[in-house]
Amino acid sequence: MRARSCESSISLEYLQNLHRGYEEFLRHISRTIPVIKVNYEKFPTVDEMVEAIAEQYNNLSMIKHVLYDNADGTSNISSQSQENGQDA
Repeated sequence: MRARSCESSISLEYLQNLHRGYEEFLRHISRTIPVIKVNYEKFPTVDEMVEAIAEQYNNLSMIKHVLYDNADGTSNISSQSQENGQDA
């Protein structure tokens, strides 16, 4: 508990609604950008937490390439994912 006097009048209902709104926001924004949720209480050191976050970030595959590669004008559309800087 932070026990700050300016926070003592904030109701539990308000905090629960704030939490629900934040979780809903994360669900929506994660459709557009990568979201990594971290339970920081599970990590003994900041360095271990940073390492775990970096590992998750490096495993993201959010870049998609749509290719149109026929010079004669016919449609040949394919999609490729890019992971760690290389096409998959």
